[in-house]
Amino acid sequence: MADARAHDLPLVGSGEHDWTRIFTCLGLLNYDTAVVNFVRFIGWLGLISTMLFVTYQWNQYRKEHTGKNRDGSHLI
Repeated sequence: MADARAHDLPLVGSGEHDWTRIFTCLGLLNYDTAVVNFVRFIGWLGLISTMLFVTYQWNQYRKEHTGKNRDGSHLI
């Protein structure tokens, strides 16, 4: 995505770069690096959110099934 204008990455096949074509059709070719940064941010946000959600769910499961807090003390 980021090289839509620069064409730095070699193509596996032949022809025009796919992201160049897509961004040109959408009128976003001049904003290719901004689009990449936004997509990267959303990806990291999704990864971190998923990790936090899984940690929260695991902690809730552990509390329900062991009857203990994180520090080892018993729940009242």
